[in-house]
Amino acid sequence: MDYRELYKNDLSGFYLFFGCEKLLMENTLKYIINKYIPKGTYAFNLSRVNNFNELYKSAWTLPVMSEKKLILIDDGAMFESELEDFEKFKDFLDNFFPYNILIIMEGQNPFNKTKKFYRYFQGQNRNVEFSKLKGSMVNSFVDGYFLRKGIKVSKALTSYMIEKSGYNSRNLDMTLYDLKNEIDKLIALGEITKEKIDSLMTDNIDTNVFALTDAIGDRNLDISFKELHNLYKINEPVQKTFVIIQRQIRLLLAYKILQKAEYTPSSIMNIMEIKNYEFTKVSNFQKNFELEELKEIYSFMEDIDLKLKSTDLDQMLLMEMLITKICKKN
Repeated sequence: MDYRELYKNDLSGFYLFFGCEKLLMENTLKYIINKYIPKGTYAFNLSRVNNFNELYKSAWTLPVMSEKKLILIDDGAMFESELEDFEKFKDFLDNFFPYNILIIMEGQNPFNKTKKFYRYFQGQNRNVEFSKLKGSMVNSFVDGYFLRKGIKVSKALTSYMIEKSGYNSRNLDMTLYDLKNEIDKLIALGEITKEKIDSLMTDNIDTNVFALTDAIGDRNLDISFKELHNLYKINEPVQKTFVIIQRQIRLLLAYKILQKAEYTPSSIMNIMEIKNYEFTKVSNFQKNFELEELKEIYSFMEDIDLKLKSTDLDQMLLMEMLITKICKKN
């Protein structure tokens, strides 16, 4: 079950919370407490337990001045490891009182998804996953955080900050906690600007990739070489870097062709199937190239691709030749 379902439905029974985004987990727990437990009744209707005996006793206690009672287990993996009789626990949940809401949190140690404890909750569709946010959901989280802090930041700057942070990186185990910490550091510096983001955010593979594509778009040979070698130093495969550059040139070429055919900017963006942030970059970078140049570069790139795949030539040398071809103006 996706955690967002908890915001849509009336809750009752038991839930297993798991996933890498502990901040989302904690925010959801706060929402549940605020929704179901009246202020001033926490002592009666909100309890934390560590083992089955404590859980059993708490579940039998009726809520006071509230329709629901919330029982929390903060370290689910520990609870599972100390559970002596799973069948007894299972029977207990099968007959769980409807006024109770039980939430078992994953804690520091992940659940073993092959064991019957996790599989039971999965079979009941009571396992709630808090996975990494994707796409616009990341932007919504950051926008909401800025809003709560009373800070105005443009959509473009928010997207740039997320991009620079590496949250979406396939190579980093960055969580919303890490992203929030980076945002707090930025807020402490005063007005948020691109320069402050650049000075604060730690470099990562995705950051270097964006820096490389920007330098290629600007036809800046020195910076392109620098970012190419930075990627090599942090073990990004050469073939992956090539594919990224190839995509950049393909987008620039497509823009030029469609522009020549007198398509409107919005039509070009839709045909190319890219988002506004990337489209803005492409539309700016294409001004640095002539159509015939891009066709020649693309042809040269196909030759480099073949050599990367079928020869023993030095791959970095081939990539340097490609970047020189792109950045050198006719």
